[in-house]
Amino acid sequence: MTKGETIQQYRNMSELDRHAIDRWLKANLAIGSLMAGVIVAMALASANWFGPEKAIADSPRAAISATSLENLSPFELMIVAPASLPIQQVDEPF
Repeated sequence: MTKGETIQQYRNMSELDRHAIDRWLKANLAIGSLMAGVIVAMALASANWFGPEKAIADSPRAAISATSLENLSPFELMIVAPASLPIQQVDEPF
């Protein structure tokens, strides 16, 4: 069915059918707009433009010197300086 045929069929419908289709289109427009708004809101909420992540991530590395790395636990080393963790090769899984 081409575009012209669809328009012609719409024009040949009764008033009740046209109103039903118009209501259906308006309902779909409202639901689609609501869903698009939710998606945009979720994208903006996850952007973290004003989040403190960068300041928190940079501060531990700047505060800890190379000599104080020896006093840290493995967990703290994994957070602050993962490159300085000792590597142990394991040949067998268990």
